[in-house]
Amino acid sequence: MIETNPPPWLCPVCAHPLILGNGSFSCASGHLFDLAREGYVNLLLANQKHSANPGDDRMMSRCRREFLEQGYYDALADLVGSCCRSHLTANPAESVQLLDIGCGEGYYTQHIYTCLTDTTTGTMLAGIDISKEAIRMAARRYPDLPFAVASNSRLPVADGSIDIIYAIFAPSYVPEIVRALKPGGIFLNVRPESRHLFALRQLVYDDAHPHQSRAVLLDGLSHQQETRLSYPITVRQEDISNLLAMTPYYWQASREKQQQIADLAELVTEVDFIVDRYALAQ
Repeated sequence: MIETNPPPWLCPVCAHPLILGNGSFSCASGHLFDLAREGYVNLLLANQKHSANPGDDRMMSRCRREFLEQGYYDALADLVGSCCRSHLTANPAESVQLLDIGCGEGYYTQHIYTCLTDTTTGTMLAGIDISKEAIRMAARRYPDLPFAVASNSRLPVADGSIDIIYAIFAPSYVPEIVRALKPGGIFLNVRPESRHLFALRQLVYDDAHPHQSRAVLLDGLSHQQETRLSYPITVRQEDISNLLAMTPYYWQASREKQQQIADLAELVTEVDFIVDRYALAQ
């Protein structure tokens, strides 16, 4: 798919369009970016890195993939897919561009793309992440989708070119979202709500309390809708360590607590999400 329907990447050096040919992306200025053997392209410049290997490492990416593939968060992926589908149905077009920012190992990218395959024949959904390990994993598993190593603070797409941008538990840089969205486009932001994984939090912290999460007012964007999704899950023992490793709690739990959590026969907890929908401010 990438060879016949290349994504609309921009050169991270000069912001000219990148054209795919002979296994590389190149721009009119002569900058060249090779397509990796797995099928992704690295558009993250050295001066955009804050460390040698930014983003999730191989272990965190693997744990996230193994956990998500068990279906615990399928309802969230379905909800985001439904939000995208509703917008595209209400705003029909011959071709549409969607961008998953902070896509990680590609689970949500693939799931949401599957939700949209019959909305229009010209649906392009691409994913970016700052983690090379995560993008390599995504491109290897989902070769029909375009992925790039890139920063959310410098999206490698043209001004006003994207119909839907979404971020699932990923940081976003609002000026870039405003720049990249088409007129009439939307931004979907998924954040944890107060009861999210609270039983796990209680195992990590001695004085755990539910935290309140609020929609943030974003300059240049208008908050249109807030949708909450909450349901209980029973995490099997073989999945508990993966769940812990894909959360910030992993780094805050002592070795002793990590082992105690891993030894549980099962973990009954609640997942609690908010999907915020934003449009360009008038």
